[in-house]
Amino acid sequence: MPQQIEKVPLSKCSEEQIAELVIAWLEEQHWEIYQEVSFWYGGGAVDIIAKKEYILWAIEVKKKLNFEVISQAHNNARFFHFSSIAVPAPSRKGYYNGRAMAKMICQDYGIGVIELDPTVAFDGITHYHKYNDEIYVNENIPPKLFRKNHQYVKDRLLPSLMPEHKTYAKAGSKGGARFTPYRATMERIKSILLSHPGITLKEIIDHLEDRHHYSPSSVMTTIRNALSNYEYKWCATTKGKKPYKYYLKESKEYKEYIKRAKNTG
Repeated sequence: MPQQIEKVPLSKCSEEQIAELVIAWLEEQHWEIYQEVSFWYGGGAVDIIAKKEYILWAIEVKKKLNFEVISQAHNNARFFHFSSIAVPAPSRKGYYNGRAMAKMICQDYGIGVIELDPTVAFDGITHYHKYNDEIYVNENIPPKLFRKNHQYVKDRLLPSLMPEHKTYAKAGSKGGARFTPYRATMERIKSILLSHPGITLKEIIDHLEDRHHYSPSSVMTTIRNALSNYEYKWCATTKGKKPYKYYLKESKEYKEYIKRAKNTG
């Protein structure tokens, strides 16, 4: 049975609510879902990435089918096997005012269009998800398979997908929260400090994976600045004698260090 989603008229849906419908539709077809995924430093995030074995499908969720989202989807088509846009279906008037032309552009570029429509008749083939009244999720234009991207997907994108991408942020959300490579590094450092409290910055870097992509000095400078200036709510550093040692602030080891420091001070 489809999951129950808060009942809101389609015309008043947020992008996050539209994304919930699309995700439910994809899950019915046994796609594995990742949300708000950013592969590139400083770059935007893909709203939904659907994975089935070695195939990746990028889907941008918007309230309107306009040039901005078409440009995003066109960019995704450079990297993924499939690229689509999910939007609410327009009124009949809206269709003739520009939706038909927008669909033609998408089709020319191999971009799929998924429409959410409360009016289409269920034909026994179209997948749908019940949401308030019967709203049908209809793959109006199937996306083109971009075979040329397969090696890039295999070598770069698939290894970059993490379990946290499934739940860390909801697709279509406006808060800006997403599980980025930076956040992945910080979570890894938390895990390292949990297992090895009171280690030096060099020892932290030695425990990190993929550090061979960067020079040791640049890694040390970047991580030192991040831990000191941005992650101070959970990361603590000893003062005085070098090399400084790092702890989780809530760890018993750091509390014991503070107690010892007070006693010797």
